[in-house]
Amino acid sequence: DRAEELGADIGELSYERLVGGLYLNAARQTDLGDYGAAVRAWRALLAYQTTYKGIDIQRQIFNQYVLFGDAWVFGGQPCRAVPEYTNALNLFNDARVSGKRDAAQQACASVTPTPDPNNPGTAPGAPTVAPLGVPGT
Repeated sequence: DRAEELGADIGELSYERLVGGLYLNAARQTDLGDYGAAVRAWRALLAYQTTYKGIDIQRQIFNQYVLFGDAWVFGGQPCRAVPEYTNALNLFNDARVSGKRDAAQQACASVTPTPDPNNPGTAPGAPTVAPLGVPGT
């Protein structure tokens, strides 16, 4: 930065500074456990190169998606985990993650909706309104 301030031509170093900054941001988001921000940060780096300092960027993104899905499952929200596991599987085929996605889908299918105390019409067993224009409903 100082050399550039003095007017020196830093050439390829500006690229290295850019990529290094993107890497540091992605590593920081990963360390903070902000999975969504980490995925976005790693994807920003992936736009420039597929590896950095021997790190496979797509593998980092995959790992963040899996951790995001795990966090949703641990938090009792398996339905929100399914797309995260699916995103991971779109990057790499992994039997362990497929199993996690399938388990989350099964758990999601068996989740009982919690009634909203502010809207009594959502209570289980409450009458439902058929969607307009759907034959047979």
